[in-house]
Amino acid sequence: MTNQELASRIIANVGGEGNISTLTHCATRLRFNLKDNSKANLDALKSLDGVITAQIKSGQMQVVIGAKVNAIFEEVSKQVHITEEDSQSSGQTQAAEKPKNKVSAVIETISGIFAPTLPVLIGCGMFKAIVSLITNIQNLAGVTVLPADSGFIQVLTMIGDLIFYFFPFFLAVSAAHRFKVSEYMALALAGAYMYPTIMNGAAAAVETGVTTMSFLGLPILYVSYNSTVIPIILSVWVLSLIYKRIDALVPDFLKILLTSMIVLFIMVPVELIVLGPIGSYLGTYIAQFMDWFYNVGGFVAAALLGGTRSLLTMMGMHYALGPLQIQQIAETGISTLLVSALTANFAQGGSAFGAFLAVKDKQMKSVASSAALSAILGITEPAMYGVNLKYRKPFIFAMVSSAISAAFLSFFHAGAMAYAPPGLFTIITYQADSFVFIILGAAMSFAIAAVLTFLFGVPKESQQS
Repeated sequence: MTNQELASRIIANVGGEGNISTLTHCATRLRFNLKDNSKANLDALKSLDGVITAQIKSGQMQVVIGAKVNAIFEEVSKQVHITEEDSQSSGQTQAAEKPKNKVSAVIETISGIFAPTLPVLIGCGMFKAIVSLITNIQNLAGVTVLPADSGFIQVLTMIGDLIFYFFPFFLAVSAAHRFKVSEYMALALAGAYMYPTIMNGAAAAVETGVTTMSFLGLPILYVSYNSTVIPIILSVWVLSLIYKRIDALVPDFLKILLTSMIVLFIMVPVELIVLGPIGSYLGTYIAQFMDWFYNVGGFVAAALLGGTRSLLTMMGMHYALGPLQIQQIAETGISTLLVSALTANFAQGGSAFGAFLAVKDKQMKSVASSAALSAILGITEPAMYGVNLKYRKPFIFAMVSSAISAAFLSFFHAGAMAYAPPGLFTIITYQADSFVFIILGAAMSFAIAAVLTFLFGVPKESQQS
């Protein structure tokens, strides 16, 4: 089946183009907001060649594709045409049918905003890891072939920092799409956060002691907004609430002159005086809380998150951790939360590999082996849905193995230096007291799950020829 044919069948089985309100995607799944979820044929979607599984979570239709989700998303996007009126009317219809849980709505919104940034986020994260790897190798060898001030290292560092330094701009665009407001107005708000007066003031505050500037008697705090997540999302959301109201009040012949001017005059001071500081400090406190949680909870907290990480992935809720992980990296240099993703991915791969060793059916062996490889490279859905959940016990063993391995790594202060899909090729983005412990933790997660699944995870009838 070609990508075009698969896209066409997916559209048909979610109720057709007319039933689609909005469409986004993440690293492995298409995410549809449908006008009427009852029109979707889940069984037919699950049976499609190229679809791993389909589910409705938090009121959202999720079609799990795997590694080629980008290609399928492009084909689906070519075949559907969603107007703003369709989105608004569908929102009213769904609200009338079944109000969404507020937590679910927040998670869905975060996923929708972060998903478009993932390719750049991951790409930049890999360059940060490469620079770190070069630096560590040179330090261990005691030889400096590429000094930090060399042009090569500076360019790699620049590429690695692109999205992290200018994150408000990237999130402004995706948040504008999500909240259905002008992306150029959203970019203007991001520009206010990143304007030299604010950024330079924040950088010089320690030396000068000047931490604010005055606007009509109200203090604007000098805050460094690079790498921040919450401030721009809050600002674009508020922008979406007031833009249309102001535009409706301005006479038609003055709209082009006055609407944007009035909106900016309101929004820029509001975001710099209120929304920005609130969002910035909230992000900082969240990162500090996570560090405190790990310090107090220790290996128990690590085991809890490591053991439940696959459940979050299965429910499509793992992207809700994205802002927390990025904020941790921005504030402390590493994310302890991402360790659980590394152990969970290797554990799911280990369980799939254990199933590969245990089953006799040639077709299932082929599925299990490819799923195991996919999981340790960072894409776990084929292993979870195609193998481990099929036999149930392997999925449980993967959770247990991930919990044990995450707890083990917590003793050695493991963390991720960059936001990237945890797997074999990105393992260099992790650090601990010694990198050897990262390798041991990943190997342990894979091996425990593989052994338990091989011995106890596959029913006897499936082990027979």
